Amino acid sequence: MLLTFPEHMGPWKHKESWNMKKIMAMMAGVTVAVAAGAREFALEEHFGVSHPEQIVTFDVPEGFETKGVTVSERRERADGNAASAALRPSVPFQFVDGGRKLAVKTGLLPGERVTWGVEQGKAAFDAKGLVTVRELPSDAWEVDNGLIAIRVPRFSGWTATSYADAEVKPLVNIFNTSLQEAYWPRQVVLAPVQGVRLADGTWTGIGPNTLMALAKETLGISAEVVEAGPLRVVIKIRYEFIHTEISGGRGEKVTMPEGPGFYETTVTMDAGQPSVLFEEETDMNVAWGMNVYEGVAPTQARWRGHHASRVEYGRKSDGSIYNGYNYGDAMTDLQYERAQVPNYNTSENTWRYLVVWDPWAYDSGWYWLAYNSDQWSVVSGQQDGGNLVGIFAGRASRAIGAAISGAGIFTLPEDPRTPGKKCFGIAVQTARNSPDARFFTHTRFQWGLYSAALSALRPPEEVQDINVQMNIHGGVNLDKASRWVLDFPDPPDGYGTTYMGRKGIDVLRQRTKDEDPAYYRWLYNNDTYSRILYDAWREEGREKYDECVEQTLQAGHNMMENLVNQGGIYNMSVHYWHGGLEAMRYGVWIDQLLNDPRLTPEQEAKLKGTLERYGLI
Repeated sequence: MLLTFPEHMGPWKHKESWNMKKIMAMMAGVTVAVAAGAREFALEEHFGVSHPEQIVTFDVPEGFETKGVTVSERRERADGNAASAALRPSVPFQFVDGGRKLAVKTGLLPGERVTWGVEQGKAAFDAKGLVTVRELPSDAWEVDNGLIAIRVPRFSGWTATSYADAEVKPLVNIFNTSLQEAYWPRQVVLAPVQGVRLADGTWTGIGPNTLMALAKETLGISAEVVEAGPLRVVIKIRYEFIHTEISGGRGEKVTMPEGPGFYETTVTMDAGQPSVLFEEETDMNVAWGMNVYEGVAPTQARWRGHHASRVEYGRKSDGSIYNGYNYGDAMTDLQYERAQVPNYNTSENTWRYLVVWDPWAYDSGWYWLAYNSDQWSVVSGQQDGGNLVGIFAGRASRAIGAAISGAGIFTLPEDPRTPGKKCFGIAVQTARNSPDARFFTHTRFQWGLYSAALSALRPPEEVQDINVQMNIHGGVNLDKASRWVLDFPDPPDGYGTTYMGRKGIDVLRQRTKDEDPAYYRWLYNNDTYSRILYDAWREEGREKYDECVEQTLQAGHNMMENLVNQGGIYNMSVHYWHGGLEAMRYGVWIDQLLNDPRLTPEQEAKLKGTLERYGLI
C-alpha cells in the first residue's frame, strides 16, 4: 500500500508518535490522522472488492473529544476525480467501547475512498434506518432498526421458580428428556428474548418465553444497555445460580462441585442489518426457546453444510440427496405430527444444532432458513408475500467448549402454552458432557437471528443474503480488514530465496533462459502449476511477467470476494486448509516476482499487500 495523508496535515506527515499499524491497513487501506482542528478517518479499497453496508469502527487516540461533535462524509470515485466526490455534511455516528472507538455506517465500492471528518458542531443527520432502544410498560426493552426488532426483558421485577412450580414451562427441556426433579433440580426464569418483529411487521415469538437452568437456586439476574445507538445497541444479560454437582469426561472424571454458576448473553443489533447477534457464555446446563410460527407458518427449511446422511434430512431441488455445499442449499420438509427437538444429531425426533465451527457438518449447517413453501416456488422463484426467518453462525474464534451446545430449530405439534397452535421454534441449549465423553467446564459461542421478506430467498444454488450476514458478523468484514497492515519492510537478503539460496535460485532462473530449452521444458512439464512463472523468467520483455503478476493479484482478489460476498469462511476454495494451500502457492510466486528487476512500484505495493493479507487470513 502507498500510505497517503490528507493535505492539511502539514507537519503531522512526519510525526513519529503514531503507531504505524494504526494508520496503515491492509485490505481496505485505512489511514487515520489527527491534525489541529479537523480530525479525519479514511477508508480506501485497493483490491477490487465491493463491501456491503455495515458498521465500521476506528480507534481514536487518548484524549479525543467525543462531546458536541458532528461527523461529515466524503466519498471519492476510483478515478480520484475530486469533482465526482459526494459530500454529506452530517452522517450518523456513535462513539462505542467507552468512547475509545468511532463507529460509522458504510459500504465500500472497488477503488472507493471514504473520508470522515470529526469537528465541533451540532449533529444533524436523518434518524431513519438507525437503531433505537426504548423501555416498554411491560418491563422490557424494544430494540428496533426498522428491519427487525426484538423485545428483551429488563428484569426489574423478576421472579424465579422451581420447574415443578413454574406456571409457564420452557418449550425445550435440558437434554430434551424428562428429568426427575429429585435428582436434577431446575430453575425457571424469563428467557433473554420475549418477541421478534418480522419483516412485514408481524410480531412472533411473543412470550412469556422461559429459560431452564440445571440449578437449585437463582441468585440474581441483571440486564444492562451497554451501547444505546444510533448505530449499535448492545444489551448484556447475566443470570446467576447455584448449580448442582456436574461431572463427566474421558478417563479421569472431571467434577464441578455444587456452587455458583452463571449464564450470560450479549445481544447486539446494528443499524441497517436484518439480523441480531447473540453471544452465549456459561458454565452451566441451560435451555430456552421461542415459537416463531406466527407470521411464517414454515413448511420447509434450508441449510447449507457439507452433506446429508439421508435424503429426508437434506435434498437438492431435483430431489436427490444433498451431497456437498459446493452445490448450494439443502432443502428439507418440516412436520408437526411429532416433536422434533434440538440435538447433536438429526433423526426422526431431533434436529442437529446449528454449526458453531465444522466444515464437515452433516444434516445441519452454518445457517438455517425457514419459510412457507406454498408461498415460494423453487421452479419459478416467484414469491407471494410471506416472511423468511433464519439463524446463522457467528465468529468461530469466539467459540469455547461448544461441542454439545448451540442454537437450533425445533417443531412441536402444539405450543403447550396455546392449545391448537403449532410450534416452529428457535432454541439455545448448553451442556457440559459431549457424546464422545468430553467434558467442558466453560462454554461460549455466537449465533445470529435473521428476518427478511420471503422475496429475499434465492434459488438453492445461489448465495443467500443470510450468508452475507454471516460474513459481516462472523467472517471477514470491514471492521476486521481495516486493521490489517498492508506494507512491511523488505527482508535484509532480499526476495526470491524462500526455499533456495541466492546462488542456487540465480542458476535456476538462468538455466530457463539457455539456448537449449531442455531444462526449461523439463520444469514446464513437471511443475505445470508454475508454467507462467517459468515463462516470465525465460522472457526478456515483460508481457509474461505482467501476466504472472496479474494472475497472482486476481487470485488474491478472488479469495477476498469469496470471503466477503460469497460463502465466506466456509467457501470451498478458502475454508480450512484450502485457503492456506492457495496462499502458499501464490506466496512462492510473490517471493519470485518481488525479486525481479521488472517490478514496478505499483506492482510491488499490490503484491506485498496480497502477501500480507494471505498471512493475516
